[in-house]
Order: sequence, then C-alpha cells, then structure tokens
Amino acid sequence: MKRNILKILIFILVIFLFYIARNEKKSPSENYQESQIVSCTRTTRLENLSQYDRALSLIEEKYISWEKGDMWQEWYFFPSQLVNCIKIVEDETRKDSEIEGYFIFNGEEIKDNYFPIVVDKDYSDVDDILTALILVHEITHVQQYLDTINGIDSLSCIDKEVQTFSAQLKYYGFQNDETRKSMDYRLEHDDELHPQLKLIKSISQSGVIPSIYSTGCMDESAEPDCLKNIELNRIKEILLQDDYYVRQCKV
Repeated sequence: MKRNILKILIFILVIFLFYIARNEKKSPSENYQESQIVSCTRTTRLENLSQYDRALSLIEEKYISWEKGDMWQEWYFFPSQLVNCIKIVEDETRKDSEIEGYFIFNGEEIKDNYFPIVVDKDYSDVDDILTALILVHEITHVQQYLDTINGIDSLSCIDKEVQTFSAQLKYYGFQNDETRKSMDYRLEHDDELHPQLKLIKSISQSGVIPSIYSTGCMDESAEPDCLKNIELNRIKEILLQDDYYVRQCKV
C-alpha cells in the first residue's frame, strides 16, 4: 500500500515538474494568452468621464466612416468597435514621467472588453479633438497588443511607435473643414501649442508627409505603397533621433 502511494506521489511530482518546464519555455505573452484571452465584443462604450466619452465618440464616428469604403484602408488602424472597450484613467503623467499618456501591454488591469488607457489629468480641460488625437495613438497600441496575443503581430517596438504616430497624422489629416481650420490656425499662430499640436507641427515640418509628385511614386515602376512607406520611414528616422524612444525600444 505504501509503495503504491509513493508511486502516485512520484507520478504527480513528475507531471508538476513537466508543467513548470513547459511554461518556462514560453514567452510571457504566451503564458498570458493561455491564462486570459481578451477581446472587444462590446456594442456600447464603457462608462467614462464626459470629456473622454465625447473624444471616443469622435474617433468612433471617423473610423466607422472609413470602414464603409475600401479607399480608406491605409487610414484604418483599429476597428471602430474597439472604442467601446476603452477605459480612460486620469493621472499626473506629465509630472511623474513627462509623457502625455500610455497603455501598458499585458497590464494587470486588462481584462476582456476592458483596456485602460492612462492620460494626464490636464486633458480634462482641452478640446475634444486634441484628446481624440492622443487616444488614437494609445488605442492603436491597444490593437497592437491584441494582435500580439493573437499571434498576428510582427512589428518591432520602434515600428509600433511609428504606426501610432502615423495613425495620429491620418486622423488629423481627415477632419471636417471647420475642425481643420481651428487646428491649422493654432498650428500657424499659437506660440504655446498644446503637446498634441506640437507633435503634428513637428512631424509636418520635417517633411514626413511626402508629395506624390516629388517622390517618384507616380512612376509606373513605383511600389503600390510607395507614399505610405516613405511616410513611415521618415517618421522612423525622427523617432530614432529621440532619446525617449531610443531608450524605450532599446535601439
């Protein structure tokens, strides 16, 4: 009897050690994916403060319009439904880390239909469109996270950042006339630009947005994504000159 109990205990120990060894070989994201599958299936938005709900509504409206036409595919970085699962958390991010906001991949607060994005508390007092700009950036990171746990992500850290800035540029570039007039007037005349508009101005003045006539993209031999690739490469060049992104992505 004692011998049989000993055999059973040894068998259980072997199975336990095998399980530990199997999971140690996996990456953190693989282990996380097995323990908690997350997605966004909500059809209504999570409860947020009104200023953030309005900004999410603006993003949803724009992305729904892009979903209706194939010509907007390169402007489209996440499904409009994803805004329904975004929870905005205010904090003093500028004071603590000098950044406007962030989303933590594999963060402990993430769960199914719930993706928390942290923004500086000062966003409570800015235009909805400026809040929407930073949220487009961070929601693109949320989509990248979902792509990662679903095994369809192949972007490096720096390329993920390039993609988020491209998403912001596209969102800024396709606004109704009055909204664009308001932003463009401030870009030209405001000496104390909000950080989101400083970002747009910096990227625009650097020549990131290529001209279709000056790049050779009109040539018959040009690649189908000629302009897009030029834009992404130029954004990447800018980020590689920024100490923050160099440290973050260890490049």
